[in-house]
Amino acid sequence: MEKIRVALMIFSKSMGGAEAVVLKIIALIDHDQFDVFLITNDEIMDFFIPYLKKDHIYSIGRIFLLSNNTFINKVIYKLCIWGNINIQKLLIDRKLIKLVKYIQRNNFIIIHSNLELDMYMLSKAKKYLRNQEKIIFTMHSSLSLADKDIPFCTLKKNILVDALKVYDYYTSACHYFVKLLKSHLAIQNKYEIIENGIDFNFINALLQKPMQNKKEIVQMIFLGGERFLKGPDILLKALNILVNQFQIRSIHLNILRDLSNNSLVFKLAREFNIEQFISYVGYVPFPKHLEYIHYSDIFILPSRTEGIANSLMEAIGMEKPIVATDVGGTGEIVIDGQNGLLSTTDPIQLATKLKHLITNKDLRTSLSQNNKEIKLRFDWNTIIRKYEKMYLKGKNNGF
Repeated sequence: MEKIRVALMIFSKSMGGAEAVVLKIIALIDHDQFDVFLITNDEIMDFFIPYLKKDHIYSIGRIFLLSNNTFINKVIYKLCIWGNINIQKLLIDRKLIKLVKYIQRNNFIIIHSNLELDMYMLSKAKKYLRNQEKIIFTMHSSLSLADKDIPFCTLKKNILVDALKVYDYYTSACHYFVKLLKSHLAIQNKYEIIENGIDFNFINALLQKPMQNKKEIVQMIFLGGERFLKGPDILLKALNILVNQFQIRSIHLNILRDLSNNSLVFKLAREFNIEQFISYVGYVPFPKHLEYIHYSDIFILPSRTEGIANSLMEAIGMEKPIVATDVGGTGEIVIDGQNGLLSTTDPIQLATKLKHLITNKDLRTSLSQNNKEIKLRFDWNTIIRKYEKMYLKGKNNGF
């Protein structure tokens, strides 16, 4: 039987949630049935090399960090702002015809895009293709399409919407993103929900290890570093209320990911005099961060905007009680009072929810048990079968 040729496409500065999903598809798809290729950029290409043959990876080159020198990259960034130059769009437009020729040479049946810039580039390439290729876009973020979104996309909204219009099919891990798409596009029934998965290979081994908290201090974990959209300032303000207003002192917060020297996280911690309640762990490579989740009592996701965060799925897999802001698709996975507690982005309400969970060990146990019961439905091996079914549908013109 001839294999179905599928190209996964993702352009990014570093590894994150969407990149991890692409990696899982590559690693777990049925390679006897699908011949999988990757179209990416130099900055993240090396992460995928262990999972694909080199002749199955095509890079368009550097588009984010144009030099190995950090200082030069900063100069380029400032010059682009000063000159109002969208360097990523400029580079992608210049590399378009080479990409088109690569696609044509390889006779792909399915091309599956995942992030803003690769979505844009593939939409431009579509005009040159023979229509035998079905193009799919998975919406991993809101793309700043929501009315109250904080703009974070490289491309303007009208360019993004025009690019989205040419796709044959759409997927998302949550209904929230589908609703956003429907508010801008007439996508009819050309979409489906495919949840993010949980990798039990690492998790199950960790769950056999005993907890190490012997001091009755409630350990909390936040994986967002200083990323504004993840709400670190909301969390620090809530921690201030917990310590200085609610007088809760038997707590400790671990913050993962690197922080810049002038990070707002440091400034707020000093201002609120709560530094002794925080550990700045820094960057922790996968899967080491799962150990930090395992040895925590509460997982916190105080985001301003969110789809279905991979870290949220990991927390469910690790059977942790969750406190999260009710934004984006989070409320589709975290049911308030069942497997976690939901808050607004108001630090006072977040602090109140945290206080309720910190002071109620029985509630923590109950939420944890409920996550244990629901997590099996998110096994990556089950999720990947949904992607395979979608690719087959596209091959058979079922979109």
